[in-house]
Amino acid sequence: MSIAARRRPGRLADPQLSARRRADLIQAATDVFAEIGYTDAGIAEITARAGLGKGTFYQYFDSKKHVLEGVIDTALEQISALITAPAVWADIGSFSDIEKALRKTAEGLFVIRDEHPHAVAVLVEGLQDKDIKRRLLHHSATLESTSALVLRYLAGAGWVRSDLDFDFVAHVLVSMSLGAGILLLRGGLSTSADRARYIESCLCVARELLVSGDGKV
Repeated sequence: MSIAARRRPGRLADPQLSARRRADLIQAATDVFAEIGYTDAGIAEITARAGLGKGTFYQYFDSKKHVLEGVIDTALEQISALITAPAVWADIGSFSDIEKALRKTAEGLFVIRDEHPHAVAVLVEGLQDKDIKRRLLHHSATLESTSALVLRYLAGAGWVRSDLDFDFVAHVLVSMSLGAGILLLRGGLSTSADRARYIESCLCVARELLVSGDGKV
């Protein structure tokens, strides 16, 4: 009997454990990048924060830049999922329902930020790298196209104006969300009252864009 035939089969990888370790590394990288900066951060600091070894890191990521891409992808996937969540856009029966959905989405974005307080700063720092910048610009374009699809769906259902430049309106709405990130970096929108005022102001802009002057679609 050959050595290969006598060898016992290895243990199958646990998909849940694998996903959890990857997520732990991404969260650790987010925290370390925010605290000491992407340039000064090293893989050793990331693995120490995650409580994992360097060998484990290289099972999931090729480099520090690769894990930054994971940080960016994770954050923007959460945002995209929030914008398109069926639970948010279900049961639309009036423009008032659309306002409620937009408010719920905006509140959800603040929840994501509070759960990952350093994410915005990390994304901004990533702009220094041309490949990361290209990735961020691609993601922002994807968010805009996704938002435009939602608007077209709402127009087709008769809940918003059908004569809109959907791509432009989507750009404006996404830009307001990104603007909130800039204000957070500057120390603004720190209270629930500030956030509520910002959301209501955004809704006023959305109302002007999406509904005609006589209040009809």
